[in-house]
Amino acid sequence: MDPIRECCGGYRHCHALLRDDGRTSQATNAVRGALSEMQAIQSAIVDSWIEIQQHRLMMYKYAEKGDRGDDTRVEAAVTKFTCTEMVWRIIDRAIQIHGGAGCTYESPLAHWYDKQRMARIYEGATEVLKYRALARRLLA
Repeated sequence: MDPIRECCGGYRHCHALLRDDGRTSQATNAVRGALSEMQAIQSAIVDSWIEIQQHRLMMYKYAEKGDRGDDTRVEAAVTKFTCTEMVWRIIDRAIQIHGGAGCTYESPLAHWYDKQRMARIYEGATEVLKYRALARRLLA
């Protein structure tokens, strides 16, 4: 059950990042105006918010199953790799929104990017979790 609850921290991190994207992208571009007014930026933020909500609901469902005492090994694997990949995608979108400023270590985005890249390994490689935890159980 711990992997599912640990992912809640990733959710909070993503939510804060999403809110920061909205504030930081209020910056103006001399040629095009406020970044937050651009449809592509709004789309990236909405896509991130939707993913966060989907994973939040998935975690609640799996946590409820664990609270009942049911076996949650498959659910823990699903949560570990899907949430880790979700955070990666959201950070990548945020870097796209912020452009070159998102790649410098003066921005938290570059630090989060590095940290999340490592999390994709130590949380369990997606391919390994798919094969070892999911495919074996689903095909058994």
